[in-house]
Amino acid sequence: MNIDNLEKNVRRSIYFVSLASVVAPTFYIIWFWFVNNRAMSKDTEAWGQLGDFVGGIVNPLIAFSAFYWLATSVLLQKTELAETRKSLEESKNVQEEQAKTVLISTKLQYLNIQLEAINSQISAERSYINQLIQQGQIHGTEYTVVTRSGVNMTINKVLKEVNDQITTHSEERDRLINQVKTIAPNLG
Repeated sequence: MNIDNLEKNVRRSIYFVSLASVVAPTFYIIWFWFVNNRAMSKDTEAWGQLGDFVGGIVNPLIAFSAFYWLATSVLLQKTELAETRKSLEESKNVQEEQAKTVLISTKLQYLNIQLEAINSQISAERSYINQLIQQGQIHGTEYTVVTRSGVNMTINKVLKEVNDQITTHSEERDRLINQVKTIAPNLG
């Protein structure tokens, strides 16, 4: 229902009821004064009858107009309520999608931080291996070094432990990458 048309129809109804309220008594007066040549009565009973006549014509028009606009108002509210429900449902769906996207983004950021930490650990372990290899080339593989934990070990044993740690970190990195692929399959 168009709002502009609705406003025009309301104005028309008001004009019609107002016109009927004026025309009915005017015709009544014309009928008695000019057609029947009657003078204005001083009898209050006659004026009461005139009021009943005017009320009998105008009151049903007003009541019909009021009922019509009440029904129109209910239909308009029903339409607007349906549109509001539809908009709210669409808004709810959009918000749910946004929440899912934010959740996925947060999970991916968390996994990315973990991947960066693991890659840093792997890089540090590889640098440590390179230092051990350089010392092994200079002093031999049975040369004893002090490890990062403060224990004396031969370079061969330290290299084996560091390689085991790199393998563990690499497996953890692969597990995290699989989680990323599971969370966001279109990224990889």
